[in-house]
Amino acid sequence: SANILRNGTFIGSGLPGLGYDDDDEIYSPYVRKKNGLPPKEDEEIAQNDPLGMSTLKAGKSADLMNFDITISTSGDQTAIAPGDLVEEWKNDGRNYFHYVKSQPGMYNPFGFISARYVVRKDSVQLDHKVNINIYFDPEHNANINRFMQAFKDGLPYYSAAYGSYPSKNISLVETSIYGPWETSMTTMGTLKERNSWDADFTRADQYDYLYSDATRMLAQQWWRFQVAPNNTVGSLVIPEGLSSYDALVMAEKRYGKNNIKSILQDQVWVYLFVRPRLEHKEHPLVKANEWFEWSGKAALVLYGLRDLIGEDSMNVALRDFRNAYAFKTDPPFAGTNNLFEYLQKHVPDSLQYYLTDTWQKITLYDNKVIEARSEPTGKKDEYKVTIKVDVGKVWIDDKGNDVVAKSMNDYMDIGIFAADSKSKEGRPQTNPLYLSKYKFTAGHHSLQIIVKGKPVRVGIDPYAKLIDRQPNDNMKEL
Repeated sequence: SANILRNGTFIGSGLPGLGYDDDDEIYSPYVRKKNGLPPKEDEEIAQNDPLGMSTLKAGKSADLMNFDITISTSGDQTAIAPGDLVEEWKNDGRNYFHYVKSQPGMYNPFGFISARYVVRKDSVQLDHKVNINIYFDPEHNANINRFMQAFKDGLPYYSAAYGSYPSKNISLVETSIYGPWETSMTTMGTLKERNSWDADFTRADQYDYLYSDATRMLAQQWWRFQVAPNNTVGSLVIPEGLSSYDALVMAEKRYGKNNIKSILQDQVWVYLFVRPRLEHKEHPLVKANEWFEWSGKAALVLYGLRDLIGEDSMNVALRDFRNAYAFKTDPPFAGTNNLFEYLQKHVPDSLQYYLTDTWQKITLYDNKVIEARSEPTGKKDEYKVTIKVDVGKVWIDDKGNDVVAKSMNDYMDIGIFAADSKSKEGRPQTNPLYLSKYKFTAGHHSLQIIVKGKPVRVGIDPYAKLIDRQPNDNMKEL
């Protein structure tokens, strides 16, 4: 087996079982078609289905469990498993490692790894000390500091926002080229050798996707291994959408909220590219059944909601949701409809339209800057900027047709920007002279705004927080 190697064994949680499990069948529609197999239709389990609410997404037999494992490996290797390392020793030239995870226990999946590793260690102090361990091949050490910084930033923020990290350790482990691209387990995540470890960062303006990947995987310690999703339609928004949203939040805190447009726009481009190429009907987010819905789209929608209701209100809503469903041993387990209900409680009436549009409907905007100009006012370094915009929104019906939102009255940002600059590290810096929310009805609007400083461009929804069919026409140079 490619998983059992002299250096880099990775054994997953697939223990022997009785009976036929259709979850192990080939899932990819492209691979099935290539091999002459009929399409595999996923059973869409309703969110009020008693069995779906009582079953975890991790599998029909999955539950909160106590975990206790002792692993023996070669004398030159380290064995790693979920939980806390409580003991290690040598005997007859072999290494032994004893891991335990109990109180409150852990959810599937689990696995264990053995390889000739070096380890970089650090720690953060929360309400208890958390040890950070990064295990890697000694020749693949170029980016360890990026991973370590992600954990040192993410652990305090997520703990303050959602509740303290419950374990004493967190680990990131490099796996061989034959391993999975990435995996998440309680107290640990893995990344394949070709995934990030030797990424070549030569310019300061390069996006540090390693940091974002690590903060996303870390967030799953709250949104998969504390709040475990049930087996109903849409439930993967919890582990995938919330963790991807958290990665956006951490990117904002690292680079500044004015400097992550390209990161937000990446979520939009993927969604806009995939959705018209679907072979079946697209689902609204609350019933997301495709990867691009429950990950990137969900992340952007949650980030947009945070922008409207504020970081504190968003964190309270998610913390309440976590407190209600963390480490449950008895059903019902958490579904995306439950997450939606907790968000609803913390969204004022004036913003409920956003929740309806983004979660219960499929909504696309068509906003654009039609015309823009600026002129000096005669006062020192002061300019009058005139902006004409066209605002539009549609909902997609069950047949895939546009339904024009004629009565829309939505909040959107209007921004006026000076020339970009560079940070001390050499990263591009966006410099807003003016950024404010306006409530727009459908159609044409004209604005006149006085700014201090020379403007060079203007935009409606300039940071791409809304899902716009043609986001490139949201900006205009002056």
